[in-house]
Amino acid sequence: MMEGNPKKSKSELFFAGHLEEKDDLKQFKRDAPVEMNDENLNNLSQIVDALERKIEMEKSRALFLITSSKLRSIQTAELIAQKLKLKLGDSFKIRFSIDTKLDAPDQGDFTLPEDYNPGDFFEGLKTASKVFLNESLGEKGNLHYKFGDPVLLGDGGYKYPELSKYFIQTGESYGEALSRVLRSVISASEKFDKFKGSIEVSVIAHGFTFHILRGLSFLAKQIKDDNFSIKQGELAIKLWEIYQQNPLSLKTTPFSNIDFSELGNPYLIKTLKDEVNFLNKK
Repeated sequence: MMEGNPKKSKSELFFAGHLEEKDDLKQFKRDAPVEMNDENLNNLSQIVDALERKIEMEKSRALFLITSSKLRSIQTAELIAQKLKLKLGDSFKIRFSIDTKLDAPDQGDFTLPEDYNPGDFFEGLKTASKVFLNESLGEKGNLHYKFGDPVLLGDGGYKYPELSKYFIQTGESYGEALSRVLRSVISASEKFDKFKGSIEVSVIAHGFTFHILRGLSFLAKQIKDDNFSIKQGELAIKLWEIYQQNPLSLKTTPFSNIDFSELGNPYLIKTLKDEVNFLNKK
């Protein structure tokens, strides 16, 4: 798989991470607008240049930008479109679509310290993120643990008492968020021919979404090459293992090409549908 460097392939999905948002949890919670600093401007330039090369290489006549519902993703897509129009001309067609299924896991509602100021480090989100990962993908693998849940014990205490003082409402579980992304992929597989047409398709979303989509591309290749099979309930752990074996973060590269040549593989789609059914039963 070629990543961070466009090549001529209609079966590759161009994925760009959203630009970093303003760090003000008090005003915006976790849905802040984009911060136009030097790092974001540099990343935007890299994304636009790479996408322009891919469009010209593949002689695409239009661009379809799919974003999550978060403001930072939508604004990033708008900025990309503005820059591309300057390079490719106003006659180049760009369409937008918002897919809530591509959102990162919802992190619930939390209480900030009274002395919080924009840009301050917030221990609550850091602790909750660490617990979320350990509970969801750790040794016992509880995919239905909800973000920020202190977990009430039988004796009235909490498994994670530090979270009880931060969170007013828990967020999503890993399983809920994974199910959303899988349903988006299943829907996309039904329109697989568009990846081979004259329209360039690009997704602007989050690290979580990227991790799932990239992992599925590796999994699809294993299914094709090794007649690979996977049991219901094991997909999340398998995707996590793929990430650990082939790490790539949107913090180190602002974009990547994801090989979706096997997106229409019937066994892959059946596997995803079975997993969605499993996750939705709990």
